[in-house]
Amino acid sequence: MNEIKDDSNVWELRKGDVVIGTLDVHDQDMFWFTAHFTPTSEFEHYRSIFSEGRSFVSKSNNLEWAKWYDKINSFGMHMIRLHNQDTVSEFILYINDDEADFRPHFDKLR
Repeated sequence: MNEIKDDSNVWELRKGDVVIGTLDVHDQDMFWFTAHFTPTSEFEHYRSIFSEGRSFVSKSNNLEWAKWYDKINSFGMHMIRLHNQDTVSEFILYINDDEADFRPHFDKLR
């Protein structure tokens, strides 16, 4: 993995204008980002579903993973990269306490 030195790579997880959490990227490997995750109080509404996603990281149950992925994306959340306002509405996001791994689908930029 490549250590990222640029602290301008901060993303926000939002639902509408409501910030669910902030992701401060500190590492990148190809299309995956690793970040420090700082939740807002709004994250509590979604904590259990993101906790469920952690169980799929090392398993290969494609059907259950697809259901979880669809559930996450049905919330209507989006991610915004703050330094250039790039917005993605489709992504994979695993949150484990204060660490997160995510892969935005850049071909889905709005």
